[in-house]
Amino acid sequence: MIENLKNKLALYFLRKSYKRAKADKKIEYDFFRKSSKYLIVMPDSDEDYQNSFHIIRYLAKKKKNVSVFIPEYKMNLFDKSLKCEIITYGLSDKTKLNLPSKEIIEKLKEKKYDAILDLNKSENLYFAGVALLPECKIRAGVNKQKTKQFYNVLFNISENNSEISYRNLLNSLSMF
Repeated sequence: MIENLKNKLALYFLRKSYKRAKADKKIEYDFFRKSSKYLIVMPDSDEDYQNSFHIIRYLAKKKKNVSVFIPEYKMNLFDKSLKCEIITYGLSDKTKLNLPSKEIIEKLKEKKYDAILDLNKSENLYFAGVALLPECKIRAGVNKQKTKQFYNVLFNISENNSEISYRNLLNSLSMF
């Protein structure tokens, strides 16, 4: 019951404190070709984490500037051959309501990206808060009940096979 109350309070603060992603922004047909800076919010799940590297490799191959938001304890699992800016967070970077701490807020608010891809399929308000912090044109996230209002592009990820879902996301990106 307390966790449910915390989640409702955190959702309230997200709605009030952070700018909502404007759903009326139109995506230009060539936004992918024109965009150069991406922030990838890596999934929390270990299997999804490994499968999401397809997206980073694809963006790196297209010579895009990629920043990756990952937990400190998964730094050893990160593919060192990828040339990315790595932004890490730890347990101290989450508030009691599971929202970004002041340090993370300050670090990300000074950044500017063309697109943010939140690859978490779980309903986690922390990652939604992180995706709302930097200034960007496109905020893309998984179609989730509570947090879909914060993104202007939504995509679906299969509960069974995230690898196929991430490849489908790549196919969608390559159409632009």
